[in-house]
Amino acid sequence: MTAFKLQLGLALFLSLNVMAFAFGPITHYHFLCNALKGNKVLQPDCLCSWSDSMSLIGSDLPDGLYFGSFFDGLNCPYNARMFHDPIFSGYLINEAAQSAPSLVNFALGFASHIISDSTGFGPTGYLDSGKDMLNWITKWEFMLSVDSHVYSQILPHCQPSFPTAAATQDAIDLLIRVGEQYRNVSTDFPVFTADQISPCVTGWAAGVNEFYKRSANGMNTAATTMMQLDRFGPKSPEEAVNNYNIAANCGVSAVSYYFQQLLQLKKSPQDAFSATTTYVQSLVCGPS
Repeated sequence: MTAFKLQLGLALFLSLNVMAFAFGPITHYHFLCNALKGNKVLQPDCLCSWSDSMSLIGSDLPDGLYFGSFFDGLNCPYNARMFHDPIFSGYLINEAAQSAPSLVNFALGFASHIISDSTGFGPTGYLDSGKDMLNWITKWEFMLSVDSHVYSQILPHCQPSFPTAAATQDAIDLLIRVGEQYRNVSTDFPVFTADQISPCVTGWAAGVNEFYKRSANGMNTAATTMMQLDRFGPKSPEEAVNNYNIAANCGVSAVSYYFQQLLQLKKSPQDAFSATTTYVQSLVCGPS
């Protein structure tokens, strides 16, 4: 499948009233950067000094695996979405640390995506109340408007460099290897081969520029669109931005806490995520 066809398919997909899982790629890059730098308050210029592209690729890839099957001709298996799993991401970090140190940042990015997504759901979650996780939760237009807002906050400081390459073959092999291990813990986790997952990875990378273009084009109206689509019903663009800031600080705090539990306290992926879930319940992750 050509990059043009994929980008066209992605453009059509984003034009539909389809529901998305959570935050967009630029927002995820911003979360990861701030979490790894230990920023207590989000710094808009964080990505200006960020040079590790593999960590950013990792921080967007869970959505590539989750949504890859939406595109005709991509041949991405539907159940690849099961990689979007917080416990799996902990095993991914641990395996990278043991057998593939050059991929640790990729694994950290992958986990950052999933942990920050998880903060958006719950009674006060920014994205949804979490009552029915089987339904798509927030419109793509909302996700893209948030990405546009984040982009607009970065640009006064620098022109950021967003990744356009796909995850490497070594990264794909790591995902497959950890999947084999993870089936010992989660017996319903599917059997995958690298050949099955590669189309998801390369296809998503080929189309991600469509996200960047749409985010750039929407900067001038981002806050107004956020106001219109925010489930908490803000009365002004400024209030909509404040709602996002609350959610963003919650997401970054959760990612930092998860990394601490897993890497510093050496907790198992299950216990690290359980502790993080409890921690998030103590935070303010959405407007009261």
